[in-house]
Amino acid sequence: MKRIRRIVSSFIILCLCMTLVNPAMVYAVSTISSVSIRVGLNEFEPGDTLPDIVIGDKDSGGIAYVYTASDHYSIEKAEWVTSQTKSIQVGDTPRMKVWLEATDYDNRRFKGGYQSSNVKINGGTFKTASISNQRLVVTLELNPVKGQFETPEEAYWSGSGYGKARWSMGDNASSSYHYEVALYRGNSQVHKAQVTSTSFNFYPYMTKKGTYHFRVRVIPGDSSTGRYGKSSDWISSDEIYLPEEDVSDGSGQTNGTTPSGGATSVGWIQTGNRWYFRYPDGSYPKDEWLAWNGKWYLFDGDGWMLTGWQLRNGSYYYLDGSGAMVTGWLQSGNAYYYLNPTKDAFEGVMVANQWVVQDNQYYYLNSDGIRAEGWTQIGGNWYYFYPGTGVRAQSTYIDGFLLDADGIWRK
Repeated sequence: MKRIRRIVSSFIILCLCMTLVNPAMVYAVSTISSVSIRVGLNEFEPGDTLPDIVIGDKDSGGIAYVYTASDHYSIEKAEWVTSQTKSIQVGDTPRMKVWLEATDYDNRRFKGGYQSSNVKINGGTFKTASISNQRLVVTLELNPVKGQFETPEEAYWSGSGYGKARWSMGDNASSSYHYEVALYRGNSQVHKAQVTSTSFNFYPYMTKKGTYHFRVRVIPGDSSTGRYGKSSDWISSDEIYLPEEDVSDGSGQTNGTTPSGGATSVGWIQTGNRWYFRYPDGSYPKDEWLAWNGKWYLFDGDGWMLTGWQLRNGSYYYLDGSGAMVTGWLQSGNAYYYLNPTKDAFEGVMVANQWVVQDNQYYYLNSDGIRAEGWTQIGGNWYYFYPGTGVRAQSTYIDGFLLDADGIWRK
């Protein structure tokens, strides 16, 4: 009987202990494995300072906004890391810190490490993430500010002798600026070049007597700036007259011309770190495409070969470092894009707001042309795309939610 009483007593004690357990501990707590944040600046002008941040989508009424459409977490607050007293210029990437909190903390929480593969930033780039007081703190950079580069303030001839061109920039000039300079004799262009300093020696190209002036403007300097930075307006110098006895003998030229101005080469010609293309008759393609050896190249209105992102007739194209048009998948920064590979009128066009199917795998390119990753709403339905590959999940569970054979989560 004593043994039976001990067994009964142990059973009663065990039952009492179970009733004292926190009910929340009986159920497994789900992990928020990925997050998605949308950020941006509405109608922001280069030269302005950063405005206050509005938590809401781009139609919330604020210039700066941060937004998430998730039901599992919300934005508690957001702050600028970049100083709000700084004048923001074309190409700058303001940095922001965002605090996210779980909407149902008892059943769903932030846990573990978060990095670029599971933090999607639409309108910016992921930098870091950490957990603080049960909140996920994400630091991000917005996409480069778009706009037209600042025009040089003054263009003038400097020092003794001839041909020493100089120009100055305003207080907000950047050391990363690139400049395009062009020399004219009367109305005829003699030479053009791209430089990174605020001076250039035109004298080697002043091989004939006459009245000379030069023009200069700020231009995109690399393959990435072409998508957000538009060349500045031109500014012209005063005219100077070069007499016959002071003309240059052509020493120091780098563009393949003789002192008489005749062409010594055709095809691809480099000046500085830029390229143009000369036909045998001395003309060159301007503001048009060129098909050469099975590849497409694009030239601006002054005949310079373009690289990086370029907007042409309402469509975006990407030209690699050699100037050749890219097709198929492209990684640019932390984002992936898809450029139409079909050899038709739309070859090379960046795909946006469309599905792409390859090898029976489904991908989606959003309105910015960026490949979707993580939870994404498309046409009123929610899908999940595996981070790192962008492949649509289907007929499986993600974060405890069932996706059907079409990849749609249905309530």
